[in-house]
Amino acid sequence: MGYRERSIWGTLVTTLLFCGWILIRSRQHHTIGSILGAILALIVVQIVVAIIVALSSRREPVDERDRIIEYKSFRVAYYVLGVFGFTWLGWEHVIGMSEVGHIPMAILFLAILGAAEIVRLSVQVVLYRTGVGL
Repeated sequence: MGYRERSIWGTLVTTLLFCGWILIRSRQHHTIGSILGAILALIVVQIVVAIIVALSSRREPVDERDRIIEYKSFRVAYYVLGVFGFTWLGWEHVIGMSEVGHIPMAILFLAILGAAEIVRLSVQVVLYRTGVGL
């Protein structure tokens, strides 16, 4: 497993844990400070994981295969973000933000972004594992 794949795995695991933690705690009372604190904790954990991956493996130059894998994964994640984003906008339009509240809407927005990121990273892992043809 190369540097890029290890980095992707580290980001995927930390993002899954963060999204899971946010969604599990979403039924409890949240403030903007607790959400921002969780985001800052995710950033710190991902920096630590990136340092560990960088120290444990040799960095490789980016080749055409890496670029194709990145492009394909961004395309799939963009579709997920678009579908969930427009669904969210439609839901917000029908229900209205005043009835749901600002904090649950922020959590829903983070969940949509998290879903797109998890899909992007998962597609990258699958493409690295199965190989992608030029």
